[in-house]
Amino acid sequence: LGDVRWLLLGLVLLAELWLLSGVLRQVWRSRHGGNAETVAAQAVHRAFGDGLAGRLMQLESRLWVYALMRRPAAAPFAGEQHFGVHRQHGNASNQLGFVIVMAAELPIVHVLLHLAFGATVAWVVTALSAYGWLFLWAEYRATRWRPVSVDAQSLHLRYGLLIDTVVPRRSIVDVQPVSHRAPLNRAPGRLRLTGMGAANVRIKLHPGTALRLPWGERTTDEIFLGVDEPERFIRALGA
Repeated sequence: LGDVRWLLLGLVLLAELWLLSGVLRQVWRSRHGGNAETVAAQAVHRAFGDGLAGRLMQLESRLWVYALMRRPAAAPFAGEQHFGVHRQHGNASNQLGFVIVMAAELPIVHVLLHLAFGATVAWVVTALSAYGWLFLWAEYRATRWRPVSVDAQSLHLRYGLLIDTVVPRRSIVDVQPVSHRAPLNRAPGRLRLTGMGAANVRIKLHPGTALRLPWGERTTDEIFLGVDEPERFIRALGA
């Protein structure tokens, strides 16, 4: 049974690599003519559908697009007005600091693990840590490239790699500035999108509003958001 387990794991890994290679090939072919994230999302949707597996593979495709491509967002995102999230309270700068620290730590920890526990443990831990570093690097680049957008019908919430959802404007009850930087605790119905910065906008929604997140639909009553231009953002939503 142990051998069968490893065989099945290998088959799953090969299938994922095969499907991801097809997604990346389509992104590469269209790299000069469109938004690479959008192209990857369309390819993943065709291959995996719209369920949980499809949403997780959407996240995986965004990771590789933002980790490896020089210009992952050559064309505009959906929406009429776009708002960055990287400058607010040093969000992207703080992320870059963690990226640099982790990159410097990887070879040191690898050598120490090799000396203390052997080569196998060292390479397994280093491989997992390298994947974690790749995620941090892609998160930093996504923070710099992916905007929060507003149009006449919707608020397009994009935040780092994880968040990509649409809030109908008819579901928004009120938008207010947030002036304090106290930590926001978790609470039922609260969505916190601040990265490594701090919230400066609170969006109140109709009770029971369902937002589609990578792990499924979540009932949300309020969103605490960190954006670079909170005053202009509030004016755009209040218009």
